Amino acid sequence: MRASAPPSSKPPRRASSTRRAQFSDATLVDLHDPPTRPPVLVKAHQQLDKAIDAACIAAEKAAGHKAPKPGNDAKRVAFRFGRYQALTSVLPAA
Repeated sequence: MRASAPPSSKPPRRASSTRRAQFSDATLVDLHDPPTRPPVLVKAHQQLDKAIDAACIAAEKAAGHKAPKPGNDAKRVAFRFGRYQALTSVLPAA
């Protein structure tokens, strides 16, 4: 039987914190403003959006709802906040 490694006192680094460390001289404005955002962060955000879209679609299908079609950023954000509100609201849906 193999002994397991002792738990680390540090939580695992997330990809976002690892990417942020690569640009320690940049401000958050620099990193989030489309004209100044480094291409590697643009790609990371796109990959994250795809993963979240896939999870949202799967969750909606599993709940028996019509799966949303990923659209532009405005539609994506509106859908995510709508789902967040539905999941966290103490009031029944209208």
